Amino acid sequence: MSEVLHIYGQSHWHDEATIAGTRESLAALRDAINKALRKRLSSCGSFVNDGEGYTIIVHLMSEEDAQRMAVPYTDDIASDKNPDALWP
Repeated sequence: MSEVLHIYGQSHWHDEATIAGTRESLAALRDAINKALRKRLSSCGSFVNDGEGYTIIVHLMSEEDAQRMAVPYTDDIASDKNPDALWP
């Protein structure tokens, strides 16, 4: 399996986010980002190293919508409590 991509999100404020993958998976992500820059929405498929596949969706959004997005933190202490926040 050559398209392995792991995305580790931020658990809380100021935490690192990490994208780690094979050359093939990073190239597919790059291509999806480039397509989203042209067409506003794109996706690519990839796998975690346990063989489970998933889809990465790439959205180009306005600055206004970006400011309204729910924060992406995974830890309960930093989760978004705003009921009006936009979710992808």
